[in-house]
Amino acid sequence: MKEISRQSLMKIHDVIHGQNYVNIKARLNQLLPNEYAKTFAGIKLFSTDGVWYGDDAIVYRSYVEASASDKEEIATWLEECKEVVCATLSTAIPYVHSLFSIPSQEQIFWYRNDEGNIRVTLAQWGFENKSNGPKIDVITMLLLAPRTLTQQDVTIHIDYSDGSIASNIPFILHLFNNTKNIETDGEGNFHLGKLFLNKTFVIENIDATNHYDFTIVKDGNYSAVFDWFTRYTIIVEDQKGERIPDFEMMVDGVAVKTNEEGRFEAELKLLPNTIVNVEANETRSSFIVQKESENNVFKITIKREEPQPSVVSPNPPVTPISPAPLVPEYIKVTLLDYDGQPLPNLPFVINTKKKRISAQTDENGVAQIDKAQFIQNNKYHIRFMITSSYRESLSKKNNDNER
Repeated sequence: MKEISRQSLMKIHDVIHGQNYVNIKARLNQLLPNEYAKTFAGIKLFSTDGVWYGDDAIVYRSYVEASASDKEEIATWLEECKEVVCATLSTAIPYVHSLFSIPSQEQIFWYRNDEGNIRVTLAQWGFENKSNGPKIDVITMLLLAPRTLTQQDVTIHIDYSDGSIASNIPFILHLFNNTKNIETDGEGNFHLGKLFLNKTFVIENIDATNHYDFTIVKDGNYSAVFDWFTRYTIIVEDQKGERIPDFEMMVDGVAVKTNEEGRFEAELKLLPNTIVNVEANETRSSFIVQKESENNVFKITIKREEPQPSVVSPNPPVTPISPAPLVPEYIKVTLLDYDGQPLPNLPFVINTKKKRISAQTDENGVAQIDKAQFIQNNKYHIRFMITSSYRESLSKKNNDNER
């Protein structure tokens, strides 16, 4: 060990009263990782002087003589070190904040480790000047100074997978070897503050299924997308409104069937404009899935043939006359754009007071819907969404037809 600082005890006094500083240093070496324990120089106190020691193999430099950018990097390391040390020792050493009290900037010594990163050793830690003037917190003043040369202001932004803003949600931040649970604001942002260039941090959602690694770069973008999962329910009824259990159908190309209550429930990751496509018998329906599960209850009406009663007659047998089959009546719906052109293969929804009817136009922009689903003289509203991808597909189709 080599001496890096010596001072008369007539000029400084301890701020950790009733403690043996040699024992404190031994506890720091025991409780902290080595790179943080080395922040506090070895110490010997004599009757009139105090002496502080560093490692023989390290070439120490004075903070006062450091360049402006080196001083910013020194402040960055001290900020990380102070946060880690205080968090680690808050229970074991209740006076942990006093460890970072030093009489002046001349007691800050720095060096670069094998990886080229700046590290710091403090001499005269736990001491302050003997004076009647105002006390100056040297380390705090250093940490509060602007770091315009080597630091970037970092704000994290999080969206959900459906494109909506992840407002006021908790998430996990890994920074400076610490893990914190924090929360976005109403705009989906969290201001991390100023961080040193090339520093890294990690964010995760609470269940750790979405993981993002970031490195601080000049004018960097720190955005993440967290998956949003929602549930939807498909209810299958017959023309009388009775549920149909164990009904087989295709949902997004997968064969499924309803449960004993005539319901099929599933979960999916919500993306922008997520649509569930259902094929049931000869009925095809498309439903727009929304963020909240309670808004994702969709009904399908399936016509079931009712058995005809057989007739038993005395001799001679009489052949029963079957009624003519009912020919279903349909309502024709045509969807046009502002130019009066048909909108082919476009899903739409008709909302009634009791149920939601889903359908899709054919190649000519026309859809036929069973008239039995409507009440005469009632007004109905049709909802549909023309997305950018639909417009591109329609434009391509029109161009192909013109050729």
